[in-house]
Amino acid sequence: MFQLSRPDCVTSPKWMVFVDENEKGYVGIGGQEFHAGYTTLYAPFSIHKSSHGYILKFCPETTCSNIDGSSLGNHVSLLNLVVNSNAEPSFQFALQKPDPNYAKIRTVV
Repeated sequence: MFQLSRPDCVTSPKWMVFVDENEKGYVGIGGQEFHAGYTTLYAPFSIHKSSHGYILKFCPETTCSNIDGSSLGNHVSLLNLVVNSNAEPSFQFALQKPDPNYAKIRTVV
């Protein structure tokens, strides 16, 4: 398994997919400098309505791939690329109008 390194600042607007040695794709932030040694893919991410909220998709060409969650244990989870799956991802979220004091995204379970 790959070594997980987190950027010091997670406010980067750069979202991308990095591919590990087993050719599995994961969502990363912060640009290629935080994922040295991995193949990185840049393409649009899009938000789609689902039956229980919203889901993320990664759309490098005309076909989009679902983004789903996977747990590494110890309260560490990753968002990974799911290729060739028609199943609805378990990672879903809700959007809400921003509060003047703060804004947040909630995970829907």
